[in-house]
Amino acid sequence: MKKAFLYKREGKIYFLSSSRTTSGVWIDSAPFLSLEEDAESSLKREYVKMVMESSKYEIPHPTTWSNVPSPLLQISGVKSWIIFMKLAKCCSLEQKENDLKFIPYRNLGKKYGYKSMREKMLVLNDPFNISNIEKLKDTINNAFELCE
Repeated sequence: MKKAFLYKREGKIYFLSSSRTTSGVWIDSAPFLSLEEDAESSLKREYVKMVMESSKYEIPHPTTWSNVPSPLLQISGVKSWIIFMKLAKCCSLEQKENDLKFIPYRNLGKKYGYKSMREKMLVLNDPFNISNIEKLKDTINNAFELCE
């Protein structure tokens, strides 16, 4: 399985990959990208494709977590995760073979973070087929609409 996350905040969409460490923990991983919310559908397709292709299994588990800069915060121009998440909607992407799942999240605030709402999951088959560009854009928008 491959994973990624999308965040929507103040007119922008942030795209980041997620990779599984040798200890079984999923962590944010490059690339960290952003686009204006109203960007071309073809750009959204390319960014989703890039973050999904970059998702890896069995990367080395970090030996230290202190002083690790957050590229997401850097590209958003925000100084802390609490400030970022205050206005951000989140959905995760999971890809198995030819299906791409969009899982909306509920924002529970700074103490509890985000919680997935798998019951609201959307599935797009063959998401990177050129004929599905508009469907992919619409599914991204619909997933964010389902976020709480």
